[in-house]
Amino acid sequence: MNRGIRRWLAVPGLALAMGAAAACQPQPPWHPGTGEPQSTRLNQIQVVGSHNSYHELAPESERAVRRAVAGAAEDSLEYNHVPLPEQFADQKVRQIELDAFVDTNGGLYANPLLRGATGGGPYDPAMEQPGIKVLHIQDIDYHSTCLTLIDCLQQVKSWSDANQGHVPIAILLELKDTPLIIGGIQFVVPEPWTAAAMDDLDAEIRSVFPEDQMITPDDVRWASGLLAQLSVAQWNDAFRAGGFDPVVAGRFIRRLREKVAEGLAVGAS
Repeated sequence: MNRGIRRWLAVPGLALAMGAAAACQPQPPWHPGTGEPQSTRLNQIQVVGSHNSYHELAPESERAVRRAVAGAAEDSLEYNHVPLPEQFADQKVRQIELDAFVDTNGGLYANPLLRGATGGGPYDPAMEQPGIKVLHIQDIDYHSTCLTLIDCLQQVKSWSDANQGHVPIAILLELKDTPLIIGGIQFVVPEPWTAAAMDDLDAEIRSVFPEDQMITPDDVRWASGLLAQLSVAQWNDAFRAGGFDPVVAGRFIRRLREKVAEGLAVGAS
């Protein structure tokens, strides 16, 4: 799987988190002049997010070795995030991103190369256990405020349960399995993200969050059926009413109908 591929929680595809389904809704704004509440849609919400949200700054000894090899490129690794609950509470973060590595049997990332080279001592025993791990780059930039995916998700859920009424927290997963190649150094080779690994990912997510605390593809796939019922003429009318060029609109409509058909086919399989 290419390094840039991302998946939204939960597998396969999309979900948003967290808080009980009702509790995660913000207080709806009041429509001017009516006195009646109107619902707030997800696409009307803007939030603060963090990237590599788990990332901890490496010790000075490890940073010095990396800088000796990578030079100024080390600068991009020298940052620190506070733990997820503190991001939610103090920084008002409502979108996080986690890098996930398959570790089917456990122990694959338990002895980071750079840690051993700098005399960092034994690593956390949690890394010996089977399950998906959360880190940035195997062997060289591995420090994390939550070492396993389940631990990260449990931190999200615990904060959410204690703070009912927050807007949904979006969790972006980057599924990593790219080998690290620097000279002849023997780095850990990540396990690939296979269909079985994706099933394990789905199981880990669902071990933390119940169904009513997630938005999954099945929750929104019904929209594909409605879109598929619209005729080309109806699409054209809608786009013309919006002032769109008919030629551009036609291309968009054809492509959209293709994607809708693909979605319906997936839903039927």
